[in-house]
Formats: sequence, structure tokens, C-alpha cells
Amino acid sequence: MKIFISKKISGKGIVWSAKNGATRTELLLISNHLELKEELPFIEGSLSYLKKKNQSFIFINPPKKDDRIMGIFLNSDYGHSAFPEEKVVFEDYSVGGYGNSCSQFGIYMVGTVIKKYTYKHRNPPIYFYLHPERGWINFGDESGIRSNNSELSEEEIENIKKIIGLEEPTEV
Repeated sequence: MKIFISKKISGKGIVWSAKNGATRTELLLISNHLELKEELPFIEGSLSYLKKKNQSFIFINPPKKDDRIMGIFLNSDYGHSAFPEEKVVFEDYSVGGYGNSCSQFGIYMVGTVIKKYTYKHRNPPIYFYLHPERGWINFGDESGIRSNNSELSEEEIENIKKIIGLEEPTEV
């Protein structure tokens, strides 16, 4: 399985964690078999997850025969939504702390669009798209999708617009 991770991380064991308050859910990304290196565009492995009491885990495990492409999205800011819902394999969150921040992580299939929120929605959300060859593409706000700043095909852009409900204005 080819796995793209939304943030550059390195190490082995617990490679990313987030917890928004002492009594909140702790989110943990654990690499059991591979020392992750920031410069790797993707990793080969398999994924598993576990939700147990006040902890939620995503494990990066040794590779198995699996041709799928998956993405792990890590968010320690103000939460996100994933579209379409059927592309979500697993996700969990931890809410609390300053400004009611929301850390969130998940496992997603190719074609997922992430709408990442900002502090109290004061700025437009940021959009990410899981591409099968390029991994997580950051469009910025809606204008990045409209202008196709990622050089995707027109068909891919139209599909993304449809997924998130982004409609073009009607000219008069």
C-alpha cells in the first residue's frame, strides 16, 4: 500500500500526537516498522487503527500485498471535514483548549477532499485533495481550486468542485 502523509514527519514509534486538554482524546500516529524521513514523498506499508477509551491510534505497519493508495491527514489546528464521506476509512478528533481548537486525524482513500477550518472561521477554509500520484495537494482557499493552481486536469478540477459543492457564478 502506498501511503501519503499530509505533514512532513520523521522518526519511529510515536511520530505525531495531539491532545486538546487533560481529559480529551489523545490522537497518536505510530510507525511500527519504518523510520519515517521528512524527504520521503510517500511510504510503503499497511495501516490499522484502534479507538480505545481516551486514545485513538493510527498504526503504520509493515507492507502487505495491497495495491491501494491511502492518505493520512494530520491536523492540530481547528478541525476539518472530509468529502465524500464514503472515502473516509477512519477519523477521530480531540476538542478543547484555546478557542475550542480541534485536533483531528484520519485515514482517507484517493479522491478525498479535506476542508480544513481556521480559528473561529475568521479566514476561508483551506482545501486539500488526495491525488493518486502526487499525494496531498494544498489548494489554499476556493480561489486555488477555481484557478487550478495545482495543474490538475479540468476533469479532476470539475470533480473536486462537484464534491465540495463549489458552483460557478452565473453570468448575466
